[in-house]
Amino acid sequence: MSNATTEKPGSAPSVGTPASRRLPVLVGAVVVVLIATVVAVRLVGSSNDKVPYVDARSAGPLTLCGVDGKPVTSGSTTQKPFVSRAVAATAVPGLAAGTGRTASLYAFQPRNGAETEEWSGQLLTAASSYTNTLHPMAQATAADIALKDFLIAFPPRWNHLIQLRLYVTSPASGIAATYDTTTIKIDGDSWKVVGAAGTASCTDGSATSNETSAHVQ
Repeated sequence: MSNATTEKPGSAPSVGTPASRRLPVLVGAVVVVLIATVVAVRLVGSSNDKVPYVDARSAGPLTLCGVDGKPVTSGSTTQKPFVSRAVAATAVPGLAAGTGRTASLYAFQPRNGAETEEWSGQLLTAASSYTNTLHPMAQATAADIALKDFLIAFPPRWNHLIQLRLYVTSPASGIAATYDTTTIKIDGDSWKVVGAAGTASCTDGSATSNETSAHVQ
C-alpha cells in the first residue's frame, strides 16, 4: 500500500499523524472489529442449532401458526393454546385421507439412547377434521393445554428439545405410520423452532377441532 498523501487544492499540505496519536485509533479499530466478529458468531450460532436425532417416521416439517394466520417460529410456553394451528407439509397417505379423517398435534420428550417410538408424549390439541388432504392440519382451541403443562409432566431431557408430531388418522386406516414433525428448543418460559422450518401455508385449507364441534352440539 502506498504511503503517499493526497492534498486537496488550496489546502495546507497534510502531515503524518504521530505514532502516539495513531495508537488509540488503531486499538479502537481492533476493538470494533472484535466486537463485530463476536456478534457475527453469536448470530450464526443462534440460527445454526442442530437436531441431534433422526426420526425415521418423520415425513416432513410442520408449520406452526399464530392466531393471525401467519407462521410462528418462537413464543411463550405459558400461552394457551400453545399455537393456533399446526399444518403438515406432506400429503395424507393412503386410506388416512378418507371419510372421517382427523389430525392431532402431540408433543414428545426426546431421550438420548431411546428409540423415537419409546419417547413419552401427550396431546396438545384435540383431533380436528380438515379440508385439504395435501396439507392436513390440527386446530387448537382455548380448551387445549399450554406447552408449559406438558413440560411439567415431561421436562426436556435432551438438549432442551421437544419434538412435535402431527398424527393423521381415519376410520379406514387407523393412525398413519408416518407423521410430520418439528423440533423446538425450550429456554425458560420461551420456545423456538430449531432444524427445518415448516413450508406449508397456515391458510391453505381449514380445520375444525372436535372440541368446537362438541361445544356447538
